[in-house]
Amino acid sequence: MDLGTMLRVMIKRWYVSVPALLMALALPVLAWLAVPAKYQSTSTISLLNSTAVANAGGKGTGNPFTNFDNSLTGAADFLARTLNSDQSMADMAKMGVTDLASAELAPNASGPFLILTITGKDPQKILTEMDTFDKYADQTMLNIQTRSLATPLPASVLVHTIVMVPPQKPTTSMKSRLEDAAGAGVAGMVLLFVAVFGSEALAIRRGKPSVVPARSGESARGAAGARRRPPAAA
Repeated sequence: MDLGTMLRVMIKRWYVSVPALLMALALPVLAWLAVPAKYQSTSTISLLNSTAVANAGGKGTGNPFTNFDNSLTGAADFLARTLNSDQSMADMAKMGVTDLASAELAPNASGPFLILTITGKDPQKILTEMDTFDKYADQTMLNIQTRSLATPLPASVLVHTIVMVPPQKPTTSMKSRLEDAAGAGVAGMVLLFVAVFGSEALAIRRGKPSVVPARSGESARGAAGARRRPPAAA
């Protein structure tokens, strides 16, 4: 079936195609209006080496910002995976963080930097949750270093986190709304074609003439059969 035939079918079945087309156009609009706007806020934290490492061998400056090494990047990745775990999400939910939270290594970063993100519907609530998330990340880093140890480590050898970029003002995230609207548009077009060509198929079954032309071979066989048909008896 070519495009011209499809258009002829749609024009002939206008009483089906017009309402279906209106529905196909309305579905994305309804989806856009029905899906509430979502907001997103981020903060950036960094891992800092312990004071013991900063002063190692008397050669250190005592400034942890001058002692970023590869081990901190590995620790940052470990922390991000821990923060994204189901257990961490359950712990934060008890602390009031009920919106979608995530942590990831900062892309193309040259240090142990993590980006924390929260997505939700209430901007003010998101900011409160971001503060809780930052504090939870620091506490989790400490827990990672001290759990399952028979002898507690001294504070001087523990890696800490620091907030580099505080929680930013929540901005509207349009991705989910666009995806929902696009999905509704695709569903509307499928509904349009099913309605139009379904009604065409039903009409053919009922013996009404079809808009779709028969194939040339079938037409020739039909004509030959008509020529061979004997005349009806009087």
